[in-house]
Amino acid sequence: MLSLRQKTGLALATGMVFFFASLVFLETLSPSYDRSTQVISDLGVGPTALAFNLSAAALGIELILLALLFRRMFEGERFPFFLGLAGVGILGVSVFPENAGFLHPVFALIAFVSVAASSVAAGRVSVPPFSSFLLLLGVLSLTWLALFLYAYAFSLPALFGVGIGWLERLIVYPFLFSGMGFGVYLALMEK
Repeated sequence: MLSLRQKTGLALATGMVFFFASLVFLETLSPSYDRSTQVISDLGVGPTALAFNLSAAALGIELILLALLFRRMFEGERFPFFLGLAGVGILGVSVFPENAGFLHPVFALIAFVSVAASSVAAGRVSVPPFSSFLLLLGVLSLTWLALFLYAYAFSLPALFGVGIGWLERLIVYPFLFSGMGFGVYLALMEK
């Protein structure tokens, strides 16, 4: 019988895998979509809008619910807070797509900051050497976020030869991978 910690870990890993697979699938559905020059939120408008926004909303809601469960498991730790905030940001991005006005970038920024922070915070509640891996993924996300915001602020299509679309993915992918890994880590724990 799986413990609550193991079940929530499996749910976290599964949600991350599902969103990542949805993202890759939707990118391939649009032959004109360019990962290098287009941001992830471009999938939230046009022919892929319904599928993208539903998958992002599902991930956002799942992260909020898991954060509530993790709050009891990791009392006094920041991980549940940042994971829940990431869920709010991702849900907000799905409810307010790019063409919805100023709320989209607000929720996107909330999501970007909190996904990186949740990876760092997950490192604090796990054991070495896995904790170092999670911390590294969080620091990478934060570093790419700073570079993305710099490129975005100055309307640069690329930075160091990396297009704005890939800059954004370098913020998001470490979070997805850390969520998958942390979920598996929790599922394998015997507590």
